[in-house]
Amino acid sequence: MGYPPNTGLPDGGAMLSADGNYLFFTRCDMRSPNGIESGGCDIAFSFREDGSWSSPQYFGFTINTTAYEGQPCLSSNNLDLYFVSNREGGYGGMDIWVSHFENNFWSKPENLGPMVNSPGNEGSPYIHPDNETAYFSSDGLSGYGEAIYS
Repeated sequence: MGYPPNTGLPDGGAMLSADGNYLFFTRCDMRSPNGIESGGCDIAFSFREDGSWSSPQYFGFTINTTAYEGQPCLSSNNLDLYFVSNREGGYGGMDIWVSHFENNFWSKPENLGPMVNSPGNEGSPYIHPDNETAYFSSDGLSGYGEAIYS
């Protein structure tokens, strides 16, 4: 597939938009001196331009913080970006957050709250194309290990 996925950096958790024109992924780049990637892992994206992928773009401090951000999942209407973070304001280890695309900007992320997030770790959010059903993993219920929920 070529650039951007094959960069030599630890990239993962990739998600292609429904129209195939945007690739969202987790980039873990500990080398960055500018602070935007100082959390170790952040969310980046690339877009198709004349059949080629653009250089990775970072979301900046609206979405990426000095904490971990990763495992992005874009809704099928391209308006809601779900992701995992251990940023301040969460309920436990890793929580699922959402940012909405409004007026050509991504909004300040909102925690999905205690009906989704637990004192444990949630991860791998997937939003069904109906934009009403979500699947995710959690280790937040004692005795169940890591389970998948909807």
